[in-house]
Amino acid sequence: MKILIFGASGFIGQNLVDELLPAGHEIITVSRNKAKLNKIFDRTEKVDLNNKEEVLSAIQDSNAIINLSGATLARPWTKSRKEKIKISRIGFSQKIIDLIRESGHTPDVFLQGSAVGYYGDRKEEALPEEASPGKGFLPDIVRDWEGILVNSGLTCRKVLLRTSLVLGKSKGILPVIALPVRLFFGGHFGNGRQWFPWIHIKDEVRAIRFAMENDKINGPINLVSPGIVRQKEFMKILAAVMHRPDWFHVPASLLKALMGRMVKEMLLLSQKVLPEKLQQAGFEFEYKELEETLKITLK
Repeated sequence: MKILIFGASGFIGQNLVDELLPAGHEIITVSRNKAKLNKIFDRTEKVDLNNKEEVLSAIQDSNAIINLSGATLARPWTKSRKEKIKISRIGFSQKIIDLIRESGHTPDVFLQGSAVGYYGDRKEEALPEEASPGKGFLPDIVRDWEGILVNSGLTCRKVLLRTSLVLGKSKGILPVIALPVRLFFGGHFGNGRQWFPWIHIKDEVRAIRFAMENDKINGPINLVSPGIVRQKEFMKILAAVMHRPDWFHVPASLLKALMGRMVKEMLLLSQKVLPEKLQQAGFEFEYKELEETLKITLK
């Protein structure tokens, strides 16, 4: 297949290209910074997002489109930051769909980046893909983000990639939460009982490829390991793997005072997300057990 990827220069995007190229797929990467793409990728076609004719031509040549674009959530949610989060997801997705319409060519499949943030804080509720959306800034953003594709009228197969916390050695969430552990300040946030969905980067990109190549997969899929644990258990295992103590408890009240709403919707919420559709479709996770996953990732 010839695959057009928006957001390929990010953590997930770079690993996805590494997954797809050996499988014989042709990759077109898109960015406003073409020089950056040239530094990252050797074997992909590069397209300048600022050159509309280049982008339209790339769409016309593509069998699949994958959109992984979106500004990072891991910064304080100021008013301007929240607007950037919204525009980089909802606004940019609409731009891609408008370009598809203008190109006159609809791909066979469109895979849209999304997040388990869709579900919000759900305590002990099990969350397969058909679960309802939650309440809050992030659930509202994700719902509207997904809705851009769902309600686009495009006649292709549409897949929504509801991604959880992605674990990798040097990028993603793991280096961030491993730093205080390394400095002997390992411990949990809030009461620690919140469910903490995660997925290893290799399973993340394998699952995206699986969904792209499997014509029977439509709509949302939860990209989350079946080995989900509570946050307190996650931090305890991480500390043990790193040979550090697990003793430092950060109260929810302190986190909220320091970082505001972002903490409540990202670190203190509980999401017992299940990869139901992937497993029913026959996808086999390589990283299902947290302790072994962390040992492999951090060695």
